Amino acid sequence: MGTLKGKNAFVTGTSQGIGAAIAETLIKAGCHVCLHYFSSDAAPKKLKAAAEANQQKAILVHGD
Repeated sequence: MGTLKGKNAFVTGTSQGIGAAIAETLIKAGCHVCLHYFSSDAAPKKLKAAAEANQQKAILVHGD
């Protein structure tokens, strides 16, 4: 994946599995992210911290 620096992405299901992996890849590529989760917020909080450590914007959204 090339650079996505400055782009925005909304990723669902970031508590585990594919959603978390996609979010991590987008963060590494430079995206600002909106991280949706339903059950556990542990993984999304770690992803948010990783994004913010790279001066990227990240927000968490809880929803069903």
